[in-house]
Amino acid sequence: MPGARDRDRRGRDRRRGLSSVGRARRAGAARRCGPAREWPRGLRAAGLRARHARAEARPRLRSARLHAARRASAAAHPRGHAAAGGRHRAGPRRQAHAHRAREARPRPLRPRAARRASRRGGPPAARRGRRVSRARADPARRQAADARRRAASRIPGSRCRGGAHAVTETPFVPTARGIAWFVLERVDRDRAFAEIVLHAALPEAKLEIRDRALATELSYGTLRLRGRVDAALGQALDRPLRRVESEVRNLLRLGAYQLLCLDSIPDAAVVHETVLLARKVGFERATGFTNAVLRGLIRVRDEQRLVWPDPVADPIGHVEQWGSMPRWLAERLVAELGPEDAVAFAEACAKAPPRTVRVTANGVRERVARELGGVPTPYAPKGVTNAAKDPSRGPAFDRGEYVIQDEASQLVPLLLGAEPNDTVVDCCAAPGTKAVQLAEIVGPRGEVIALEQNRTRMALIYKSAQRLGLHNVRPLERDVAKGFDLKGPSFYRRILVDAPCSGLGTLRRNPDARWRVRPEEIPRCAERALEILSSAGRYVEEGGSLVYSVCTFTPEETRGVVSRFLESAKEFRIDDPRPFLPEPAHVLVTAENELSTWPQRHGCDGFFAVRLVRA
Repeated sequence: MPGARDRDRRGRDRRRGLSSVGRARRAGAARRCGPAREWPRGLRAAGLRARHARAEARPRLRSARLHAARRASAAAHPRGHAAAGGRHRAGPRRQAHAHRAREARPRPLRPRAARRASRRGGPPAARRGRRVSRARADPARRQAADARRRAASRIPGSRCRGGAHAVTETPFVPTARGIAWFVLERVDRDRAFAEIVLHAALPEAKLEIRDRALATELSYGTLRLRGRVDAALGQALDRPLRRVESEVRNLLRLGAYQLLCLDSIPDAAVVHETVLLARKVGFERATGFTNAVLRGLIRVRDEQRLVWPDPVADPIGHVEQWGSMPRWLAERLVAELGPEDAVAFAEACAKAPPRTVRVTANGVRERVARELGGVPTPYAPKGVTNAAKDPSRGPAFDRGEYVIQDEASQLVPLLLGAEPNDTVVDCCAAPGTKAVQLAEIVGPRGEVIALEQNRTRMALIYKSAQRLGLHNVRPLERDVAKGFDLKGPSFYRRILVDAPCSGLGTLRRNPDARWRVRPEEIPRCAERALEILSSAGRYVEEGGSLVYSVCTFTPEETRGVVSRFLESAKEFRIDDPRPFLPEPAHVLVTAENELSTWPQRHGCDGFFAVRLVRA
């Protein structure tokens, strides 16, 4: 029985003790590698995990990039190790960089290691038929690879360019600039959400309040003005910026943003800290290049040689570079809004948004405005905007006297016309900002059924209701597109559909969205929104109201979804929302009875909402 014999052999090997030579080798390896690094629990929970000291000893954790390279061309690498079955195959990237290996001085093996390798036919990895890591095969890369491995945090299952489940390794340096670079790299390589990455990294870095504020400013500011920064770097480089590898490119962006947009940091300090960060993240070889580019940018800036496209002669180029928009979005804005309004929209989204809150039933509007140093909002009846102090910190926030919420978002729940003791259904309710607003309107004897498909995001609804002391919010895990499947009445009088969308109306608040969203995703978002709206419409009783809202401006996701819904649901019609809005907000309603807000016109996020009534 071969299977039983193999199992007995494996058990025998496990029971057998190590010889004296084996114990010495294991002890020597432990001394060389040192103790395994334990990363904070918070980073692991957020999707970050420390890399093993010897990743090549754990084949299951190797990235998809290595597996793809293993199946590449069979051409011999100039520094490949001889093995029993021939020479190791060299992938395309290794062949392309072979000249670097030839120019570098190889690190000589120690005499004992050299004799052992020659007797046994190459290094252990080669004898076992495994692929040798690039750093081991190419001594010129060993030092940089070792530094990156010490600082790397493994992010399993992240969606990067290597495939749906490829693994991306991004060094994490617990400093203000290190966190900002980490956020830029995750957004650029993995299309991650900047807010989630930043909020997971800040607590683990244990920075002071001043450094936390700097990390936040550098992260959001660089993302908000990335197009402008890239255009400036392109005028200081002797090559296209896209040819610079991603890690170094984001280092240059971080330094250029400080040089061009922050006057409080001296130029010498910016260059020094950026070069130091390059060394910390394992790019020692790029320190000279980084230093030269940033100093060249300082000269170009001081000599006033930075040139920007004219907004009249080239509005698309102006929106793309000075307005910091991707090319496809700049073309779309100019085509849909016109050159003048598109330039105004881009310039508004290039600025940090005002700090705006909604005062709850626990607070008083005048007192909150005085405590935060803000002023009442012009359209929302309970809002305070232009807060001088950080609204997320302070005793009033802890007491639940206000909720951080944009002014346009505060107007959307009012369209339902909810009254005390009503039962309201909030579809796609996370993070719960509108759900808790509706819960205050219906009162303790009413109920808000908050539906959310993502179980992790449901925790945000619980947290929002708990902080405000609300007990009439009932979060449920449901995919609204497939039906509510609720116990109780089959129909509801008031349903809110705040559908997931491209989020292009919130570019001031979420600057990474302009770089994450792809043009081909907008039709998919529209189809998803239509599915959710059509499903929710089946549960509205006669005479009931259905509010559809999105935080974007694209015609496919706004009027396109509503018109397609009305074609199939003949029993619904668009209702005038003005009776449910405060009088100052009537100017936000279009001739088609649509609530439409724009950052360049109204100073709030871009929202679209309609009130639909079932006959």
